[in-house]
Amino acid sequence: MNESPKPAHPLASLGGLAGAAAGWMFAEYTGASGWIPIGAAILLLLVFAKTPLKPKWFMGAIILTLAHVIWFTVGGAIAGVWSAVIGDIAVLLVLTVLLWLRPGLITASLLGLVQAGSLAYNVHLIMQASFGDPIHRALTAHIVLRAIAIFALVMGYMKYRRETAQPQAEPVPLQP
Repeated sequence: MNESPKPAHPLASLGGLAGAAAGWMFAEYTGASGWIPIGAAILLLLVFAKTPLKPKWFMGAIILTLAHVIWFTVGGAIAGVWSAVIGDIAVLLVLTVLLWLRPGLITASLLGLVQAGSLAYNVHLIMQASFGDPIHRALTAHIVLRAIAIFALVMGYMKYRRETAQPQAEPVPLQP
């Protein structure tokens, strides 16, 4: 029997338009600070889609964190500020590889704690920056990427738990 496809939710296209508008505004405001990690994330998504490298769980968090690492690397190379970014690159890269190879609560929590701590620090810094200046634009990109990465970690962990949960044994009825 052929089932008819589920009709789209009436607000689905509105949500897509809102997402596209938000993405455009983000890219417009952040400039290269947004385009570099966006481009890196698209390339990583294509690599994962076309090769066996695709992580089984936490793909969104891994893509966003690796895109952030690529942005740090490009920024460090262009601006010659390796001392300012090498720590971020090393910690994020190690934790992302661990999450990829050993997915679970501990690795997801470690990466989440680093992202949350860095997010708090970025929020602190952005409060001191003037709206529209390059520092504010870059910090906006950092904040958005870190917030989305944390959300992706939570969603990835929920998927991981659903797919790896052990089935509960049926209770054995007591004999009278």
